[in-house]
Amino acid sequence: MAPDLWQGWRKLIQGYRLEIESFDLTVKLSHGDVPEDRSGVVAGLLERGVLADVSMAHLVGGYDGNSGSLPSLFRALKHGVGTSS
Repeated sequence: MAPDLWQGWRKLIQGYRLEIESFDLTVKLSHGDVPEDRSGVVAGLLERGVLADVSMAHLVGGYDGNSGSLPSLFRALKHGVGTSS
């Protein structure tokens, strides 16, 4: 970046500190696919073997369409369940 451009932009940068008191988590594990597709999605994610994919496979495989099933699935991930193939 050109030094003169940086000097102009630098004067406009402001820092903020925010304290987060709460947040809502939105999860979309199904795009309206038929339930029979779930096993193929899980198999595809596990085949790639990337840690995030393995965790997502655990969530997709265990999600029953009810938001009540999510807390236990996330707790299991926190304790390492579903993070290894």
